[in-house]
Amino acid sequence: MTAEEKERAEWRRKHATIRIANFDDVKNEPDPPVPGTMEELMGLTWELTMMVCELGGQYDAKQPLQRHVTRLIRPER
Repeated sequence: MTAEEKERAEWRRKHATIRIANFDDVKNEPDPPVPGTMEELMGLTWELTMMVCELGGQYDAKQPLQRHVTRLIRPER
């Protein structure tokens, strides 16, 4: 980042418009239900989760779990 870009970013940060909203300003109506079965909704949620992981660049969401990560431990009798 050049000095000019840093200066522009600092100016935008200092001159940003901020609005403080109270809960009274927001409508207290619940969101309408999303159509679809539970399986479809969970599939959509998983797709969004994978997209967020991939955008971060730190994780590979499609990589399967390694064997040593998952382990079943039975309770002793």
